[in-house]
Amino acid sequence: MDKNVVWTIFAKEMLDLLRDRKTLIGTFLIPLVVIPFVFFLLSMSYSNVEKEARSYVPIAVEGTSKLVDHLRSQPGVRILSPDRPMEALKAGELRAIVTIPDHFDQVLRSGGESSCMSPTTTPTKSRCTQKA
Repeated sequence: MDKNVVWTIFAKEMLDLLRDRKTLIGTFLIPLVVIPFVFFLLSMSYSNVEKEARSYVPIAVEGTSKLVDHLRSQPGVRILSPDRPMEALKAGELRAIVTIPDHFDQVLRSGGESSCMSPTTTPTKSRCTQKA
């Protein structure tokens, strides 16, 4: 197709669009108002979900350490002691099971590394940068 024909058709359609107020409003004005409003609603919804998720974090702790006291002091964290932690985790009653190895505090104080075990038994190495 010739570029002049395409340009002529484009110019005609744009002229028709500018003459018709309803089409102009529907094409430009409504999206300019509706899209930011939808994004605002979505961000408010996400904000509320995040606050709710942080307000109650039930966990189980196996082992003892100063880490337990630190976890207790965190807002929203609740340390529970179910009889069967794995079943409680699968049922959704817990969000995590924290397994603290023996001598955890001593290892951290000496600047060493410690392994944290997740319920899937996948070890994750972590290094503590602060003294316990």
